[in-house]
Amino acid sequence: MKIFLRILSAFALVALLSASSCTTDGGDENTPEAKYWPTVAWRSATPAEQGMNETRLQEMMDLIQTGNHGIDSILVIHNGYLVWEEYPNDILYDSDSPHILYSVTKSVTSTLVGIAIDKGFIQSVDQKVVDFFTEVTIANMDANKSNMTVEHLLTMTAGFEWDEISYGYADSRNSLSQAIASGNYVQYVLDCPMAYVPGTHFTYNTGNTQVLSAIITRATGMSTDVFAQKYLFEPLGITSANWEKDSRGIASGGTNLYLTPRDMAKFGYLFLNNGAWDGKQIVSAYWVQESTRNIGSNYGYLWWVNTTFEYYNAAGYLGQRIFIAPGSDLICVITTSRDETNFVGQLFVDYVLESVLSQ
Repeated sequence: MKIFLRILSAFALVALLSASSCTTDGGDENTPEAKYWPTVAWRSATPAEQGMNETRLQEMMDLIQTGNHGIDSILVIHNGYLVWEEYPNDILYDSDSPHILYSVTKSVTSTLVGIAIDKGFIQSVDQKVVDFFTEVTIANMDANKSNMTVEHLLTMTAGFEWDEISYGYADSRNSLSQAIASGNYVQYVLDCPMAYVPGTHFTYNTGNTQVLSAIITRATGMSTDVFAQKYLFEPLGITSANWEKDSRGIASGGTNLYLTPRDMAKFGYLFLNNGAWDGKQIVSAYWVQESTRNIGSNYGYLWWVNTTFEYYNAAGYLGQRIFIAPGSDLICVITTSRDETNFVGQLFVDYVLESVLSQ
C-alpha cells in the first residue's frame, strides 16, 4: 500500500525547519542551503505538489506488482520532500526495518575516509597504503605494492591479483570468499600478488574496502563503526545502523552495513547538499565532488557514475541502491531481496527520473 506521510506534528515541523549557512570548515560558500534537515523526520508531500508525474510513479508500482519483482522498498525524495514510499514486500519490511546494504556500504566507507582526511587523521588520498601497516609483514612486496595509495583503493585500481566476478560468492574460487575464509581478511588482501601497476587497471575488489576500513581504524584509533557513529550517523540522526565485523573485529568496509531506507535517504541527502548538514560540513564539498565524478570506468571514490542521465549511485548486490540526481534535486532509495540489478536501474531512469522530466 502506498504510504504518504502527509502530516507532521507541529513540534516536529518547528524542530526541522532550519536554515544552514553551510560555510563551516571544509565547506563551499556556494553550497546551496537546504530548506530543512530531516535529522528527526522527513517532510512529506504528494508527487503532484512537488511537480512530479504521479501517474508515472503508479505505473512503476503496477510493473513491480504484476511482474512479481523482489522489491522490498522504494522511496523517492524530491525537493527535500518524501513524495513516495512503498514497501511491496510488507510482510517482511516496513519503514522501521533495517535492510542489508551489501556494497552500498562501500560508499559509506568512502565518505568516512573523506571525513578522516578532513579531520587530519589521514594525510591525503596520496598517502601510501603501507604507511598504515608498518609493523605488518606483507607478502609479495614489490615496487607496485609499495607505491599503492589510498586513492587506488578508493577507485578500485589498486592492482591486486583478484577475481570476485568470475565465480559466485559461495564458490571457493572467488577471491572475496577466499579472503574471508582465511581468518585474517585484511592480511590476505595485503598479501595478494600484484597483477597491475596501481592506477592503470580497474578491478572490482571488495578487499580494497576492507583495507580502507582497517586504515580508518588504525588512523583514528576508533573502529570504523564507532567513527561512523560519531562523525556521520549521529549528526544525520541515523539511528538504525548495524555494522558487522570480520573475524578480527574490523568493520566490513565493503558490505554488511544495515540501515533503514529512510536513513539511506539521509545519506543521499547529505551528498545532494554537498556534504553539508544543518550548519555543519560533515564531509567537505570537495570530497563529494571528487567521489561522484567519473574518474574512470564510470566510477569515482566507491560511487558509480552515470554520465548519460547525469546521476550517481551507491550500488549493492541484488539491486540495493541510493540514486542521486543533483540536477533534478532527486533521491531514490531501492532495496531488494532477489536479484533485481538491471530492473532497479530501469525503475529509476524510466519511471522515477522520467516522472520529473515529463512535467
